[in-house]
Amino acid sequence: MEREILFGDHLRLPEASFSSSCELELLRLLRDVDLAVLEKHQSWRSQLDDAAAARRRSEAELEQARRELRSSRDEIDQLRDHIGYLESAQADLVSKYEKRLADLRGDVLKIKKRYGELKTQPESQATPDFWRVRASDLEKELAELRREAASLKGVNGDTDSRERELRRVIAEKDGVIDRLTETVTQLTKRVRHAEGVKATPPDWGDRGCQMVDEFLGAFEGQREKNIEGLRRKIRGHVKEVTAKFEHDRKTM
Repeated sequence: MEREILFGDHLRLPEASFSSSCELELLRLLRDVDLAVLEKHQSWRSQLDDAAAARRRSEAELEQARRELRSSRDEIDQLRDHIGYLESAQADLVSKYEKRLADLRGDVLKIKKRYGELKTQPESQATPDFWRVRASDLEKELAELRREAASLKGVNGDTDSRERELRRVIAEKDGVIDRLTETVTQLTKRVRHAEGVKATPPDWGDRGCQMVDEFLGAFEGQREKNIEGLRRKIRGHVKEVTAKFEHDRKTM
């Protein structure tokens, strides 16, 4: 059957009645050529099957890389939403404290002004004492609020530090996404290359075998390095960010 595929109906062996040495030598030569071509054809079939299997594996890994790419983008969106929430909460808290400080500062100024007016009235001694005590109490409250404001700045500094850390993680994951995108592109090219190899008619020269060998060697050499390494790094980032989120949620 293989021989019919290769040569069709055009190859005819000499009749048994031909007995010249030249014809016998030609018969042996044709037989050797037939066997060599069949062996080459079988070898090419085996290499082509290996290339098809490698293409199927690369397609599965390509799909896995795409899923991880989508997952990384979703995680980055969550990180950015969390940063926006922290910035909004920080701005609201600072605004409330600043308003409270401004109101108390205005009350203290009014009290001091009123106290100054009362000091010019010698007939009333109890009233200035009352306002003096009141002014002192408000000044103490104002000092306490200032300490709280200073403490708040420290908390805001910690929040800024967490935001910077989140932004750093986002930048790193952006880099992971870029590398994953490049990996997806390379895997897509290799899949298309393997499909092109499968669609190419057999060429009994050395170039066909060399092309298959180059594809298999390049694929096997880079597969684990480009996919498994990135997968481990992404999982590590996900665990790290998740732990930080849980810690921040418990401490807020």
